Amino acid sequence: MMIHAAGNDEFTKLYIPTNTPHGSTTLKDHSSSNHTLTCTGSAQADASVMKFGSPTILLGAAGNTVTAPDSADWDFGTGNFVLDHQLLFTTVPSGTPDSLFENVAIFQGLGSTRWICGFDHSDVVFNAQVAGTNVAGYKATHGMSNGVMYHFAWVRSGTSFFIFKDGVAFSLTTLTAIGSNAMPNVATDPLTVGGTGLAGPTRMGHVRVSKGTDRGWTSNFTPPWNSWG
Repeated sequence: MMIHAAGNDEFTKLYIPTNTPHGSTTLKDHSSSNHTLTCTGSAQADASVMKFGSPTILLGAAGNTVTAPDSADWDFGTGNFVLDHQLLFTTVPSGTPDSLFENVAIFQGLGSTRWICGFDHSDVVFNAQVAGTNVAGYKATHGMSNGVMYHFAWVRSGTSFFIFKDGVAFSLTTLTAIGSNAMPNVATDPLTVGGTGLAGPTRMGHVRVSKGTDRGWTSNFTPPWNSWG
């Protein structure tokens, strides 16, 4: 089934297309929520690598992040959601997974109640915890190559969870099935793009959070190209 993204619509709670000048640290959320974004470390718009006509976000080293403030937009409850974005690693995470989430793409919260999307050496991972108890956990071998831009999507649809790379679903190993579990309520925490204690992707772009929809992405799909935003 081939489905294109609806784009920047009523379900979009964060959208960063990075259409700002090269070197800018003033990024803008183009969703209706209009969250104020803060670049930390050396995070900035980088026009040396473009995606769909927009600069990417240069991240890389630990502490280079973009944050959006605490908001009810980050409380998904038991509803559907999609986190999707472009990313590129100059040197992809590799080695034997050890559950330390060696490189982080998008994550929410640093405490015992959190959710995290990221990479544990050679695995792509998703983990959600409430007061230290896992309520969802999945992993698969990521299969990325150095210097290649990929589209990733992390999707909850009802009681099912999916991770896609360039529109192709990973065959996931289930560590903790999401089922009917509520996602952690992290409305009082900022959303962070990039790595804090560990390095994140070298570059990211078109970062989007969608709440209350799975965008029809429950089987392989055509990733969104330059038809929205």
